[in-house]
Amino acid sequence: MNLFELYAAVIGSARPEMITGRTFRRCRLQGPAVLLASSGVQFDNTNFGDGKGDIRNLLLRPMGDHAFGTVPMRDCVFDNCEFYNVGFTGPQSFLDMMSGIGGE
Repeated sequence: MNLFELYAAVIGSARPEMITGRTFRRCRLQGPAVLLASSGVQFDNTNFGDGKGDIRNLLLRPMGDHAFGTVPMRDCVFDNCEFYNVGFTGPQSFLDMMSGIGGE
């Protein structure tokens, strides 16, 4: 499923909100998109996509205190999912955790 279409279906045309409290199992999620992982987002047995050998190639650090243009998620679980053409961002603790998965 396309992440933007998922966001539009869940949020609708209302004011921008987050996708919260969802569990995704055995899903293929694709972009182009940037997933903003807020608190409580978990990844179990996840294929994050082709980072050309380094997951840090999939991570983006916001320059300010907001990350506009992202698909924001909170308290979501990704179980046995695959991501294609998706970047990831979030708080520094998330970026640190993600870079430890396969960073050098």
